[in-house]
Formats: sequence, structure tokens, C-alpha cells
Amino acid sequence: MNNWKQAVLPCLLLAIVALIPQFYLCFERGAKWHGGFAYFDADEFGYAAYLQAVIDGKGRHADPYTGKQSKSETLYSIQFFPPYALSLLGWLGLTASSIFLLLVPLVAIISGLLIFALIHEVTGNSKIAAAGVLGVLILAALAAIPIPGLAPSAKRGFGQFPFLRRYLPAFPFMLLLAFTLSLWRGLTKSLWWAVGSGIFFALLVYSYFYLWTAALAWSALFLFLWILFQPDRRRTIKVSGVLAAFAVSVVPWIWLVSNRSKSFDGDQVLRHTRALDLFQTAEVAGAVIVICIAWLRGWKDRRLIFIASLALTPFILFNQQVITGRSLQSFHYAQFVTNYWIIMAIFIALGMWRTMPKRIPNLLLVGSLVIGLMLSVQAANSSYAVSARVDQAQGLKKRLDPGVVFSPNIALMYALPGQNQPLWAQHSYTFANLTLLEQRQRFFQFLYYQKLPVDQLKLALEKDSTSRVEVFGSARANELLSQDHKPITDAEINEAVNEYVEFSKSFTPMVTLSYAVVAPGDDLTNLDLWYERDSGESFEDLTIYRLKLRKPEGFPSSTLVRTGLAEIAQRK
Repeated sequence: MNNWKQAVLPCLLLAIVALIPQFYLCFERGAKWHGGFAYFDADEFGYAAYLQAVIDGKGRHADPYTGKQSKSETLYSIQFFPPYALSLLGWLGLTASSIFLLLVPLVAIISGLLIFALIHEVTGNSKIAAAGVLGVLILAALAAIPIPGLAPSAKRGFGQFPFLRRYLPAFPFMLLLAFTLSLWRGLTKSLWWAVGSGIFFALLVYSYFYLWTAALAWSALFLFLWILFQPDRRRTIKVSGVLAAFAVSVVPWIWLVSNRSKSFDGDQVLRHTRALDLFQTAEVAGAVIVICIAWLRGWKDRRLIFIASLALTPFILFNQQVITGRSLQSFHYAQFVTNYWIIMAIFIALGMWRTMPKRIPNLLLVGSLVIGLMLSVQAANSSYAVSARVDQAQGLKKRLDPGVVFSPNIALMYALPGQNQPLWAQHSYTFANLTLLEQRQRFFQFLYYQKLPVDQLKLALEKDSTSRVEVFGSARANELLSQDHKPITDAEINEAVNEYVEFSKSFTPMVTLSYAVVAPGDDLTNLDLWYERDSGESFEDLTIYRLKLRKPEGFPSSTLVRTGLAEIAQRK
């Protein structure tokens, strides 16, 4: 019990540090705060929308961006366990936004306790285990940074605290830690713990692809090293058999994936390659750790076997394509898994240092805390503008009836899905009811209604990652996704701009809008060509307009427009 007391303070400090962006949002918004969560990463919008749809009872195939039911499997419907588990909190009256807010301290504290338990049980050093709570979960963000000149630089990160991106990987990250701890106990204590590790693995399969495949690779390597260097091989075989029995849970997952939507492949961009990848940060650090273990000739020490398994697994994850010929966005492993394993391996190694000066654990704890504070304050500043709009969206949802909404503000469009559908949002096509072509057309409509100047569109296609993805697709916009990446050329950008110009000339409303939510200075000239606005309702710095589609005779005249009048009238 005394050992666990040492874990309480670091876990609470971690939760407070992680909540700084939320504290800052609430402080700045003051009485205007509508219960919105502090934004960490753009993918959180899609996850929050889906979670709210599950809470509202719309089912596993719900599409909050179109209000329809998907006819095939999506990333969300396959990885259904976290949203369904979290939706139980909806019975208490909590919204997805409230759950996302609470998930930060919850995941920080539970993950911290699991890391403390793991480091302490492997090393017996409670002080290093306490320091590891902050060290592993904060310093791992730095371990995810590519080594300049060796590994390709990622075009995007996942925030200062990658493991807290909600609800993936935040929720299953706890399952991964529980799986790791249970497998260790299964080999060193009771065989029943192996059953626990099997259950956690099965839950991971339906939680997050990158975590369950990482768990599979690590456990296979760990058990192999254990049976190779430890004397109790019969027990190891039993533990392996238990895990193999639970690995059958992958079979239904394969069936679900086989029924995936076509947009699934367009978003994920599966690479066909057999190229080696040996210079990720976790691999370089892992190589150093394994060399040290070999130099110490410590393969008989089960603690060093555990460290070695953590250090060697990155080589499997980043190079499995040599055998399979396929690689799927492996940078997720660098951000969500291997960086944490490497820092954990280092702290376990420190815990084995018998003559370690007493001040070292305290220095590590304080140093990690300072770095965490710096990262969190930076996150609070950099994300506030988006977080404030996300919070505004929570207030807007209470004022709007069901319908399609247009707003020139991208953050509002991202955060609105629920009873309202955005005209366009980045994650719309991942729910499978929109093809990539339809997604692109919606994006062009979004640009048309805000009357984006052509020169700004050209600049966006040169610099803005979102615009580049929407127009050219993920594989072309991100060179990390394709082994034969072809950079987007100036000619292609000019062609896309010309396509948008022609689209604007022959424009007809493909989706009937119900609302426009705009800020002072937004140009509504194009919107007014097609819709009548009411007098408007003020909401903070925004104005909410209820829209009514004009009668066909009031539309702009052009041959292409007139040919579509009957279809528009029928849609209305």
C-alpha cells in the first residue's frame, strides 16, 4: 500500500498538466463556455461526432455528417468498442463533449497507475516507478520526433500528448498497458493473468488497429525471448496457448474489414513496398539498449528480457513489410506505441541500477514535470482559437433545428455534426456515404459560398494540407503514405484552380442548406444568389441566418443552371 501512495502524486500532477489547455479554454471563455472540450487533434472531431451518434442510439453504422446509415463498414464501425464503452456515460446525461473533457484526467490517472505498477513489478523500485509515471507519458512525445537526416519528417504530429488523443488512442492505450502488465504477471505469477491479457487483446482488436497489431508483435517477440532464455518453458507454452486462443478474435475483425467501404482504402493508403526502415527514433534508441544488454550478457535476467522485447519490437513494426509487402501508415506506431515503449525500457533499466544516487528519481520527476508544463502551455496557446470555436459549436447545437449548415469557419464545420450536418467537413467521406468525388464537390461548394478568391485557393493548394487532401487525395498530399510519392506539381494546382473556376460558373446547389453561421466581414454574395436569409440571430461574434432556397425563376441565369432547375425543385 505504501508503494501505491508514491504513485498518487505523480498521477494527479499528470492529470493537472494534461488539463491545462482545458483550464485555459474555460478561463478565457468565462461565462460563455458551453461545455466544449479543449482540442488536441483534428481527428477528434470525427470521433466526437460518432460517439455522440452512438449516445443518441443511432447505431454502429451511424454517419453524423450526412444523417444516414452507412451500408458498409468504416473505421468507426470496425473500431466500435471504445465509443460503445464510453456511451454508457451517456446514461448519466453526458454528451460526447463532456466525455471527451473527462477522458483526459481519467486516461492520465489510469495510465499513470498502470505504468507505475509495471515498472515497480519489473524492477521493485517504487521511486523510479513514480518518476516513470510522468517520464514515460510526457517524454514519449519527444521520443516520437524523427531524427534529422535519418528518418523522414512527419508532416503532422498528434499533439504534445499523443496518448491523450480522444477517443483513439486514449481509451485503448489503457488497454494496451493493462495487456502488457497482465502478460508479465502471467509469466511471473498466476496463469490467470494470461487469461486477462487475452481479454485485453480481444478488446484491443475492436478498438484500434495500431495498438492491437503492436500488442501482437510485442507479445510474440516477448514470449519467444522468454522461452529461449528462461527455464520454465512449460509455463511459457501455456501462456502462449491462452493468448493464441484469444487471438481467434481477429477472425470476425477480418470479416468486418472485408466488408469495408471503398472510401476506407482511399483514406488509409496502403503502401506496397518491401523497403527497410531502420532509422526511426525508437529503432535507434532500441538498438543502443539491446547492444548494452548484449554487452552485459544479461539474457538470463528476466527483467532485461522484458526490456529487450520493448526495444526490439519497433524493428518488427517498422519492417514487417519486408515479409508482407504491405505497410499502412506506420508513423502511427512512432507516435502512439514505440515512443512509449522506449522510454519505459529506459526507466526500467534505471530501476535496476542498484547504486543509483537517491536524487536521480526526484530529478527525473521534476524534469519531466517541467517539460510537461511547457508542452501543455504551448498546446493551450496553439489550440485555443480552434478550441473556442469547438466550444461555440456546442452552444450553436442548442439553437439550431436539424438541417444542413454552412459556415466559412472550418472549425465550426468540423465540430457541428450531430443533429445538424455540415455542408462540408474533412472527415465526411470516412463515414462511407460520400465518395471521394462527392467530398471534393462539397469542398468546392464550401469554397464557392464563402466566395474564396482564386489566388487564395491557389495559395491554399500550395500550402494548406487540408485543401491539398480534399482536392488531390491523401496519397498525393502526404509523401509519407506512398513509397513512390509524386509531388503535386504547379501545373496540377493550376488545373485544379481552373476546375474550381468552371465549377463556380456552372454552379447549382447540390445540397439544400438550412442555416448559415457567419462572422462579421464574411462575404455572402454567392450565398445570396441562391438563398433568402431571415433577419438573423446574434450569437457571440456570429450571426445565425435561417435560409430558404429561392424559387427557380430567381436563380442566376445560365444554360447549365437552367438544365438543373427541375432536379433542384424536386429536391426541395
